[in-house]
This record gives sequence, structure tokens and C-alpha cells, in this order.
Amino acid sequence: VDAILQRDLTIGDLQAAMNPNSPLFNEVFVPCVTNAIPASSAYASAPEDITGPQGSATVPVISLGKVHKVKVHVGGTDQYFIIDSGAEDCIISEAFLKELQAAGAVDTTEHLTPREYLMADGSRATYQRHVLNGVEVGPFKADRVVAASIDQNIQYLLGKSFLNKFKEWRIDEEGKTITLRR
Repeated sequence: VDAILQRDLTIGDLQAAMNPNSPLFNEVFVPCVTNAIPASSAYASAPEDITGPQGSATVPVISLGKVHKVKVHVGGTDQYFIIDSGAEDCIISEAFLKELQAAGAVDTTEHLTPREYLMADGSRATYQRHVLNGVEVGPFKADRVVAASIDQNIQYLLGKSFLNKFKEWRIDEEGKTITLRR
């Protein structure tokens, strides 16, 4: 409201601001909504949850066009996950979740509420979330990584609940690597 009053916006201005590409929408409404939404997860940006070397490490990825997969070791098994910076949390199958529970990689003391996710195809679905420990990529091991479980055979996603634990991460398209920096 303060931003609207400071700019002396008219009703016409407000209607024009509903265009998500307009400067007004992005300068007034996006910050307002961002400030109103609570932080997505206490788990997402917690560098203290990472063990491994100080500094950075570069890990090979498998690339298919703009899709990059990285080997993830968790629960005593290796799986390839798609690196997805658009995914709030990691995504795994229910079957893999059961394997991780049996291996003790799921924190059973944490009971997260289900969450609605916007899928790449535009659909919405609600999935149960879990906290994983011991998620390893290269020399780094991360605890308290949130993963949603889906009751279907899917490609696993390595989302922001893992990636945001690092100060920086980047993919080198040419070198086919991901660099993670603590």
C-alpha cells in the first residue's frame, strides 16, 4: 500500500500493473508479495548442513540438450537426478523413498506438511514432503534436504532444497560440469 501511495497510482495504473511483464508489476507487486510470503523452508539455505571440502568442487554432469543430470549418492545407492533450479524441492518416487527409509536416510522426526507444486506442464499437484540426510554430490554431503515423493515412476529432480544450501552453483555447458561452492 505504501508503494502505491508513494507512486500516487490511479485505478488505471493499477489495472495496467496487472501485466506481469510491466515495470510497475515487477517493481511494486512482486516485492510486496515476496515480503508477504514466509520463507519457503528453513532447510533451503543452510550452509551449515554441508560437509566436505571448503571452497568449491567441480562434478561431471551428463547433458542432453539443456537438461543436465548429476550422480547423487544417498541411502547407500547412486542415482542420477536432473538439476532443476526451478524446482523448489527435490523430487523422488515413492519406491525410492521406501528404499531411503529402509537405509535410514529419511529423518523420521521431521513431519513436513504436504505441499502443492506447479509442474512443468502447468498442472498442480500436492505431494508429501520428507527430510533427507546424507545427500552426496561429488565431495559434498548435505543434510536436511527436502524431497517430495510422487507415486509414479519419474526422473528424480535435484531442486533448490539442495542447490540453495550452497553460496553458488553453476553449470558449465561446454565442460559438462557443475561447480558447487560452499
